[in-house]
Amino acid sequence: MITAGLHALCTMTTAAPGVLAPVAAREFGLPVSQVGVMIALHYFATVPSGLASAALQTRYGAVRVLQMSAIGVAMAILSCALAGFVAIGTDLPASASWFFAAWLLATGVIYGTGYGLINPVSANVLFHATPVKLRSAAFSIKQTAVPVGFGMAGLFIPLLLTQMRWQWVAVILACILAAAALAMFAARLYVPGVGASGGGLLRWNDFIGPVRDILRDPLMRRRGMMAVAYSGTQTAITAYLVTFLNVEIGMTLVAAGSVMAMAQVGGVTSRILLGVSADLWMKPRIQLAIAGIATAVCCIAMVAITPQWPYAAITALCVLFGTLSFAWNGVFHAETASIAAPGQIGRVTGGMQVFVSAGAMGGPALVSLILALTSSFGVAFVVLALPTLVVGVMFLSPAREGAAVGEAR
Repeated sequence: MITAGLHALCTMTTAAPGVLAPVAAREFGLPVSQVGVMIALHYFATVPSGLASAALQTRYGAVRVLQMSAIGVAMAILSCALAGFVAIGTDLPASASWFFAAWLLATGVIYGTGYGLINPVSANVLFHATPVKLRSAAFSIKQTAVPVGFGMAGLFIPLLLTQMRWQWVAVILACILAAAALAMFAARLYVPGVGASGGGLLRWNDFIGPVRDILRDPLMRRRGMMAVAYSGTQTAITAYLVTFLNVEIGMTLVAAGSVMAMAQVGGVTSRILLGVSADLWMKPRIQLAIAGIATAVCCIAMVAITPQWPYAAITALCVLFGTLSFAWNGVFHAETASIAAPGQIGRVTGGMQVFVSAGAMGGPALVSLILALTSSFGVAFVVLALPTLVVGVMFLSPAREGAAVGEAR
């Protein structure tokens, strides 16, 4: 509960730029579609951060690394607020938009550096605290922190925007995370071999070794492909759903944020259901394949939404999309941890985060590029669906999995 709660707060704060973008972009003199570039840089920075997480855990312990994560994310949202205060408090020419673009891109790097630490650390803690028979369900419950965080962002941030400027909303989020980091001093989280080696500089192998291990293992390599495809779709729709509904469909920010919040509720439910099912009934590989194919179908169906659609119909499709696109993550991380060699959970999870982050970078950046070239969300949805569909179909084949197992042996 400790790690899941902190993960949800960090996720809510990292989702804030996507919700604030329709309001904040005007003050910076930037197109709202450019929020995808900031989010892509955020996930780019999670790569070295996640890779270093195993070494940092060994040196400083799980609690200290989780505090580093919270403080890093708090500094990022505070940087957004400071940029906003500068934008409204100074008489800069319109050409100064490049200055704010650079500022926000640097802020994206700070975001990712903090956020990249939390998942490998919490996965390592949970793996050692959970019985094998409940592992998929436990990981799925832990991973509900992501849709819960996005849901809180979609629900609470638009409501706060009706009462205050967006800059003060960002300040409030930073204060909440700072308080959470202080509260972590009371946590007692034990993982064998973690926090035992003391300080020391990070080595090059701490960063490159986990990725090299995954690329050499056929089973892990295939799951790396899945991570890229599935996280790309999930992150892109989360980053752009509010903007799509507000700008393209004409919903108010509060209504669009409410739809996103309901979509995240669906994601919470699906992650838990898939986790329980993986422990009791269906093979995780088959579940992950079906989730990917269904997500791709829903992504393509989003093309049909128009301003003339009833609110209930729009909500139903978006909730279904959220339910499916978020379902994969818990079972995926549980399976990754189970395949890892003994004592290598944190290292493998950190390495797999490179592939998750690659998808999370590529998804929003791809949508941003498509919108810049075509101004069409429809084209973006179709292109976004294709990799997820291909990977989902690939994982349905037991022959391919069997060949990968044989190659690994």
